[in-house]
Amino acid sequence: MVEKRILLGLLEAPCRTARLSPFESKIGGVPDLYPTCPLSTPLACKRCATVLYLLAQIYCPHESSPYHRLLHIFCCLQLDCRYSGKSWMVLRSQEKEIIEVTSKSVAKPTVEKWFDDEDEWDVSPSNEHSADSDGKEVDTVDLTAQELSSLSIATVTSVDTTPATVGIPSYYIQVVEEPPDLCDSKEFTKEMDDTHCASSSEAYEKTMVKHGDRIFYKFHKRLGRCPEQILRYQWQGMPLLVTDKTSPSPSACEHCGASRVFELQLMPPLVYLLQARTGVDVEFGTVLVYTCPKSCWQAGSTAREEYIHVQSGPEESQLSKWSN
Repeated sequence: MVEKRILLGLLEAPCRTARLSPFESKIGGVPDLYPTCPLSTPLACKRCATVLYLLAQIYCPHESSPYHRLLHIFCCLQLDCRYSGKSWMVLRSQEKEIIEVTSKSVAKPTVEKWFDDEDEWDVSPSNEHSADSDGKEVDTVDLTAQELSSLSIATVTSVDTTPATVGIPSYYIQVVEEPPDLCDSKEFTKEMDDTHCASSSEAYEKTMVKHGDRIFYKFHKRLGRCPEQILRYQWQGMPLLVTDKTSPSPSACEHCGASRVFELQLMPPLVYLLQARTGVDVEFGTVLVYTCPKSCWQAGSTAREEYIHVQSGPEESQLSKWSN
């Protein structure tokens, strides 16, 4: 069976402001909200009652859905609350896309998405010129600018209904496709002994199994394909677990009853990068997010809480073993 395509998020440059738009993905800052889904009061930790801060905002609309779609991941920064499920929260917000054109039709502006048909994932540079009906080249940028006055997007701005308290500085997220396994690549097998590569990997894994950390070995090996990844996205895929001591048990959607599916997870490099760049102390092994497979929504709905599971990282003794 062919594995679903996996997208990775990489930490980019700092955002120009803590608040961007509800059509952008980012780390930290304050949540950008749709006008129909405001958060009138700050979210509070269910364990210590202090404020929850935005850790990640992911814009991930479904291609077949008429809705814009956001996931907001919040966490408590108190030391004692790091691994408590009551100290994390993920909210799904949606708003129906409304485009009104008062004159002739204009192509809908495109934005980077996490979820889409597979053919849409490849990013290609936009064409500077295109041909009109008479075969003449026209500048698409200028044409779009001329038509802006006749194009109205009802959801283009977010509403400022949450206190602008920034607990985590904001950074842009770059989206890339997960690289293939080096040992599986044709180029690699031409230069290396394929049998040696496979046997060495299997022998090393068997050694790790004896020590009881096979799960972490697999996690570490997959992370090695792109060590700087901070986020892993695979709609209806399989998560990478750090440990089997605590396993996710997602509940069914409270609104439609459908069994939630895995959508994304935060990866440990985010912990180190935030500490190094900002001094913010967030700690986890991985954070798993499961969402309603139907992404159920009706007119008048408010932000819906989805399932989030936090796994702690390995012990220091394990980390030193892998760093050698």
